[in-house]
Amino acid sequence: MLATGGRISTFEICTECSEIFNCEIFLRRKVAEWIPAADNLRQIKEFGLEKWLKEQKERQSLIEELLQNYNEGRSMSFYCKACTRMPINLVNEAMKESKRKIAKEKINDSNLKA
Repeated sequence: MLATGGRISTFEICTECSEIFNCEIFLRRKVAEWIPAADNLRQIKEFGLEKWLKEQKERQSLIEELLQNYNEGRSMSFYCKACTRMPINLVNEAMKESKRKIAKEKINDSNLKA
């Protein structure tokens, strides 16, 4: 239940409200200043929660693959930021290109992270 402008509304998620970015709660918590959260809310509103959640699961899968197979100990933050902020198709393309280069240069598994 959400109280805004003296009204009480029932929403499951903020994106169901037409006043999402003018909401007292949203503004009071300064979510608008935290870009990723505001972007997430905009994407949920535009594409729907189900599609957004599917994309987040794909992002998580990409991060896990990068960390497990390519993190030499210094790249965790970079991989996490890249997978959360870049469009998924670009991350997938970069990974495909990396795999092509690894195969072409015959880099063995023990040397991948290096």
